[in-house]
Amino acid sequence: MSNYHIGEIFGYISSGINTILFMPQVYHSFYATNLDSINYLYLGLEITGSLVSISYGYLINEIPIIISNSSILMCILIILFLKIKKRNNVKGYIEIIP
Repeated sequence: MSNYHIGEIFGYISSGINTILFMPQVYHSFYATNLDSINYLYLGLEITGSLVSISYGYLINEIPIIISNSSILMCILIILFLKIKKRNNVKGYIEIIP
């Protein structure tokens, strides 16, 4: 097995771990009544970093990088949506029907 294939295996393992990494925070964000402790600067930097990494992965044609950062981007966008939604919702839960 070549070093390239070993690197690919580690890349896919890393992608799986990065996908799982943000799931507890997304889960917590759904049920938390207050998300003020999550900073908008952090979310913005995380989104920017993920977009740059996805672009980099596309340019060098590395699927594990694209998968990993796409999953991180989706989780961060969900958290951002929940933070904005709960900021405007005094009751602390998400209203499905306006």
